[in-house]
Amino acid sequence: MGILAVAGCGSGEPESGAPKDAKGDGSASGKPAKPVKTPELTAYQAPVKFTSEPVGDPFGRTGPLLTSTLAGRFLFTMDIEGVQVRDVATGKPTGPQLTPRNSVNRVFPDDYFRHTDREDDLAPYVLERADGDSLVLVPYHVSKKGQGTTASRHFVELLVIDSGTGKLRTSLELPLSEGFRSGATAARVVGAQDGTVAVSARVHAQRSSANEIRTTFGVDLGDPDRPRSVWEEPGFEAYAVAGGNAVGATPDAGLRYNVLTAVGMKDGETAWQDASHERTANLNPEFQAQWVTPAGPDRIITTKVKGGLFASSSRLVLVDARTGKEKPVADKTRAVECRYDEKSVVVCWRRPGATGGAHQVFALDAPSGELLWQLPDEAAGRVAPTVTAVRHGRVYASTGSGPVVLDARGGEDVELQPGVVPVAVNEYAALAAVRKTGSGSGSRAAGDLWEMTLHHARG
Repeated sequence: MGILAVAGCGSGEPESGAPKDAKGDGSASGKPAKPVKTPELTAYQAPVKFTSEPVGDPFGRTGPLLTSTLAGRFLFTMDIEGVQVRDVATGKPTGPQLTPRNSVNRVFPDDYFRHTDREDDLAPYVLERADGDSLVLVPYHVSKKGQGTTASRHFVELLVIDSGTGKLRTSLELPLSEGFRSGATAARVVGAQDGTVAVSARVHAQRSSANEIRTTFGVDLGDPDRPRSVWEEPGFEAYAVAGGNAVGATPDAGLRYNVLTAVGMKDGETAWQDASHERTANLNPEFQAQWVTPAGPDRIITTKVKGGLFASSSRLVLVDARTGKEKPVADKTRAVECRYDEKSVVVCWRRPGATGGAHQVFALDAPSGELLWQLPDEAAGRVAPTVTAVRHGRVYASTGSGPVVLDARGGEDVELQPGVVPVAVNEYAALAAVRKTGSGSGSRAAGDLWEMTLHHARG
């Protein structure tokens, strides 16, 4: 496995808290203080070991766990009012938060993150580029105060950050309809296709109902310094991008049910729509389109519900995002969360906040959709781990025995002492989290408080 050593981004200046003698040279002994050495970073394509001691100071996060992203030599953390960038080499902030041009104070209540759904991944999105450093994208619901007869207006402001420098390059305003004035909005970048990203927005309090206060924009980032909106689909909320389409939910004509829908990433036109749901007396079949998770570059997984007057059943289906053609996922029935390992495997586990049923983890071959392995395996005496991250053929998880790293394709344990349980990982480091308050149950992230620590990769 190839490794690469690179210098960190620290200043090399002595610590400001060093004791000073009468000459003020920064040394209690009268000798000049030695410069603080910036740690080197070593890159591993798929690290399996990390330092147990954190780099830099821990920091707290309230609400959903996924609000941070590792990209290159920086850690980007989305907060209510801006993005804090930390140098991975030192763990220290590189400067003040990167903030939108417009105000977020009039939009976000103090308990914004408490009302976030657990399935809303609010982590900054990394857009890979063939001709330059990746871009880190963070959308915010913002407002402009009215003046005179001009009313105040609401927007999604998309911050475009350079992952190579950790600096803000530009931002783009995406106008929102009047309906978005009714509450704080979850804005997310859900995926990309050929330099165009899908940015969805939805009023928080109405996530589980089929309503029109949601929209999705297509933003062309071919020129990172001049992003432009190329389409908008009001009433449609994208959950994933696969097979050249944004896939998500659209309310039917009666605004009572969510219908699984795909729109083209090039033009925002409807590519296909699943209208097979049946309206029943005691079942709202919105669940068929509510829980959608990516399953590799060309597919998504969703829950299909079949209901009747006295009973209902559900099953997981793997859907070709290009055509809408579906097939069952083995014998699986409950909603899941999935991650693509960026090679050839999709790893799935029970959706966060879901209740009922035994905990399971399983893996699918991305090209064929065939089941590769699943846990627990009673015959082999193996339990199902809690998966926290997936990267380049590795599954990062924990069990009652501690942290563990599994092989994504075979499912076997490959490292029993990784040092930490990463919730985010890249070639240089891992971000770990310890829950301080909150139960982790239910659909909302209310009361969740986390202590986050950064750890260097070491093998």
